[in-house]
Amino acid sequence: MKFFYILIFAIFFSGCVSTKPTIGLLSLELQPQNVVPSGAKKSLKLSSSSSLNLATMSEINYAQNGAIYQFNHSRWSDTPLNMISKNIVQNLRESGLFGSVLTSKSRSKSDVTLELNIEDFMQYFNENTSYVKLSYSLVLVDNGTNKVISSKYFSTKKDATSLDAMGGAKAYEEALLELLKESRAWLEEVVSGV
Repeated sequence: MKFFYILIFAIFFSGCVSTKPTIGLLSLELQPQNVVPSGAKKSLKLSSSSSLNLATMSEINYAQNGAIYQFNHSRWSDTPLNMISKNIVQNLRESGLFGSVLTSKSRSKSDVTLELNIEDFMQYFNENTSYVKLSYSLVLVDNGTNKVISSKYFSTKKDATSLDAMGGAKAYEEALLELLKESRAWLEEVVSGV
């Protein structure tokens, strides 16, 4: 009988000493570059949205065999939409293309609006490989006329460095850096023609 009580006691308290796995917070924060001085006068406001619901949640999702899953022990530090928006604003401020670059939360009016729509943000797994896809469209709108000045779709695919959320996060950083360079080159061309 004494053995039975010891067994119950051990089972009951073993739950109290077990450790809960920690959740790793991952982020897409790129290193700031040098700010290019500019005589630009126009102001730009970024308007962010996503046709992809998963880009508005902090869970890190992946696709495998046609189904979508979540990593159990990793989360984004913010939503992908917010992290990408923040990096686009930072990149545009550094570019010197505009006199001021405003976030979507600003109450100030701007000369033009850059509409961001995230269309793909997923880590994909095959048998022994993993890659990420990042796609978004940008639409530049003249706020005086409400007419589209120009629009473009950007997409890239990068191999993950490892078969986990951390490998995917590193691949997302590479993908975002590539798309930011392409977006900036496109905007430089558009702004120079206006």
